[in-house]
Amino acid sequence: MGCKPLPVKLVLFTATATAQQGVALRWETASEENNASFEVERSAEGKAFRSIRSVPGRGNVQSRSTYSVVDEAPLPGTSYYRLRQIDFDGTSTYSPVRSVALSRASAQHLQVYPGRLPQEWVVNCTLPAELLAASSSVKVYDALGRVQQVPCPADATQVGRWTMDTHALPVGIYIVRLTTSQGTFSQRISK
Repeated sequence: MGCKPLPVKLVLFTATATAQQGVALRWETASEENNASFEVERSAEGKAFRSIRSVPGRGNVQSRSTYSVVDEAPLPGTSYYRLRQIDFDGTSTYSPVRSVALSRASAQHLQVYPGRLPQEWVVNCTLPAELLAASSSVKVYDALGRVQQVPCPADATQVGRWTMDTHALPVGIYIVRLTTSQGTFSQRISK
């Protein structure tokens, strides 16, 4: 019984922050055998990975091949990346994990704006869905820092979106605070 060669000889896999707050992913293979594709996978904590991009493989080649993609919407803070190489028969192997840390201040992840109905406000979070766990919550505080009882159900059709009913709030300045696994984001509104 002979040894079966590895289907892909990965010689390089890098993940680098770009000037536009993206992540450039680059990898090279020395050769490929029955290589159907690569799945670029991302994780917030380095354990549970989710595919963000599929890249076709080159099938059978005995020469060097270079691949590159850019994650234009990386997670705030640290993102972990790996490649899942998939053969034509469906078997797969994984690359080593790479991490990239981005500044959290690079983007505003919370938007609060008037809704379609009077006294309605929409809370929209631009964080990727994998960071908006069921534990994410929206609270409204008055100018003295007291929590206000404001109905704010999550939108069942869009992850990262809530609708606030402010009928019961008197005129004033309020802070809308969204708490997620990646931190707390706040925006001031006036009613």
